[in-house]
Amino acid sequence: MVSFRPSTITDLDGLVALQQQYYAEDGYPFVERAARTTWEQLLSEPSLGRVWVAEAGATLVAYAVLTFGYSLEDHGLDAVLDELFVAPSHRRRGLGREALTVLEAACRTAPVRSEKGEALWRWSSVRRHPNMRMKLSARGRRFGRKAQGELSS
Repeated sequence: MVSFRPSTITDLDGLVALQQQYYAEDGYPFVERAARTTWEQLLSEPSLGRVWVAEAGATLVAYAVLTFGYSLEDHGLDAVLDELFVAPSHRRRGLGREALTVLEAACRTAPVRSEKGEALWRWSSVRRHPNMRMKLSARGRRFGRKAQGELSS
């Protein structure tokens, strides 16, 4: 059975390889040196976010990244599902749904809270859209599309 676990720096090569597949599939530019540096920083600084991976045998087959920010609107830390990728060989097996469940649980235990202490993230239906970032708050669901450096609701 394949399931998610917290990632460590030992997963670096596998994460870079999966990210390269993801970017090639979606037509994003990929620079390995920059990717490797960014992964190293994220994996070594928990205040930036968290990473989970799923592996089949010794091969990584999926990853999910939750990054942290600071929100005036939500009066503190917020979280963004930055990337979620499942290798084509392991799609349609529930790994995407499992990743969302893992991220939801992490947001409930992380310092990602509203002024009332409620978890900021609530997952129900997630729709895929190019360059879409999703922010969920205690006040309800908000979606925005990032275009030319701006986020709109």
